[in-house]
Amino acid sequence: MSSSTSFLLAGLLFAVALAMLAGMLAGQRLGRYAAQKIMTNNETDFFKRLTSANPNGYVFPQVALAALIAPTVRSPKARLIAFRRISQKRVDYAIYTNRLELICVVELDDRTHEASRDAIRDAFLASAGITTVRWESTIKPGVEAIRDQFEQLRPADAFFSYRAADGKTW
Repeated sequence: MSSSTSFLLAGLLFAVALAMLAGMLAGQRLGRYAAQKIMTNNETDFFKRLTSANPNGYVFPQVALAALIAPTVRSPKARLIAFRRISQKRVDYAIYTNRLELICVVELDDRTHEASRDAIRDAFLASAGITTVRWESTIKPGVEAIRDQFEQLRPADAFFSYRAADGKTW
């Protein structure tokens, strides 16, 4: 083997060793991660009720608040401050028609919800014309009650309900 080939091979092995060492150090510095469920069992159960109540639409769980609303202030500094207020928050469920028109946001309130913080988030959403519907996690409504609530909130021209005007289902 020529000296240039040996030198090239040694350099390549050195680069691989450095890359492996860097990966190990990054793992120690950044930590390791494990997959987790997107919803608790209670939230999953309620998700099933919501999807049953909205058969021709969509229910999206764990939606980032910044995906639903955006600051409207003109100043870049004020816009950044307003964005930071919402950037780490999410809603439990976003309820949409089959045309992807937002009907409302649903929050399933449990012991982790704090009324004062919830009121601020609800005000952010309300300022964008988005209704927040809250239900207690220990007193979850049935599918019919949820459907009735969605029917009241849906956009006037939305194709939403599975009930026809004559009362027949489809």
